[in-house]
Order: sequence, then structure tokens, then C-alpha cells
Amino acid sequence: MIRIIIALALLVLVLLLIYSIVNSIRRKQIDWTGIAVAIALIVFAIYLRNTTGIGGISFG
Repeated sequence: MIRIIIALALLVLVLLLIYSIVNSIRRKQIDWTGIAVAIALIVFAIYLRNTTGIGGISFG
């Protein structure tokens, strides 16, 4: 039950993020610094996961 609630919350957040991105693109107010920081954090998290073996999401 907890997994379903977490999955639904994540789905809502992703949908809001997609909506925000689409609106920003339509208005052409794109914050490239914010996009670069978000991508850098994701890459850093993947690097740390591969290096240390700690972290990540496990549904098993």
C-alpha cells in the first residue's frame, strides 16, 4: 500500500514537472542554468551509485 502511495505521488510530481516544462518552452523562458544543475545532480547520483554501490531504488 505504501508503495502505491509513493508511486502515485511520484507520478503526480512528474506530471507537474512535464506541465511546467511544456509551459516554459511555449513561453520560451527556459532557465538553462537550472536544467544544467538538475542534469549534473542526476549524473553525480548515478556516478556515486556506481562507485560506492550505495543508493538507488530497489523494488525487490
